[in-house]
Amino acid sequence: MKRKAVCLFLALLLWLLPFQSLALEDVAQYFEKLGDLFSRYGEYAQWTVAQKLEWIELLKVEGGQSVAQELDELDLPALPATEQEERVDRYLLSKYGDGAWLGSINLHYCLETELGPGYAWSLEEHAWVAQLYLKYFPDQWDRYIGLIPEEEDCSPEEAIAIARTAIAAAAQLPPDYDWEQFHVSVMFGVQRKYLENADPYYSIQLGTLSDDPERLPFSVMYSCYVTRTGEIMNTNDFSFTPSPEESISR
Repeated sequence: MKRKAVCLFLALLLWLLPFQSLALEDVAQYFEKLGDLFSRYGEYAQWTVAQKLEWIELLKVEGGQSVAQELDELDLPALPATEQEERVDRYLLSKYGDGAWLGSINLHYCLETELGPGYAWSLEEHAWVAQLYLKYFPDQWDRYIGLIPEEEDCSPEEAIAIARTAIAAAAQLPPDYDWEQFHVSVMFGVQRKYLENADPYYSIQLGTLSDDPERLPFSVMYSCYVTRTGEIMNTNDFSFTPSPEESISR
């Protein structure tokens, strides 16, 4: 367990280095502080004006020059509290939410704004986000905890190849089937409730991407779950890890 923790730390440290080029000058530090705000204050829609202004001050410090200029243009100190709140809500809805519903301002959507959509996250990004939630939301027992595969585990590339073979057999796909039409989303880990007593596994989803606002941005066509040793999982492992054959026959 100690070796796994050291490997995870080193992998995440290397992964964080490129973040210096993003708009937020230190994404890791920003989300550490933002995670703390959400853990203490709960859903954004329930925050007080003072609590919302804490987030604004955090953005001023961590968001870089362009964000600081945007916030200065809000001219918040000159406004009464009710107008401050309205202006802050509008700003955060445009930056992190859906533009209208305060419930859309949450930690997950903030992460997707800065890292990109969750279905495109790397294994390192999933693992880093998991550590963030474990620290600030330890009681979310249904959350999937991303981990980094160890040297003896099958690689992501091997797991994808195993999944494609199983999907092709279950769906009776031709040998020349065009797999390149799909975006592949890969995670490695296990649900929080099983973290201490179950091995991590690969969750592999093949789907199509869409920019159409009326459609899901990532529509899953096939899914497959592969153990760390390269075996296809089924509902005997967990009810939520059906094999391709079980999924297609339903």
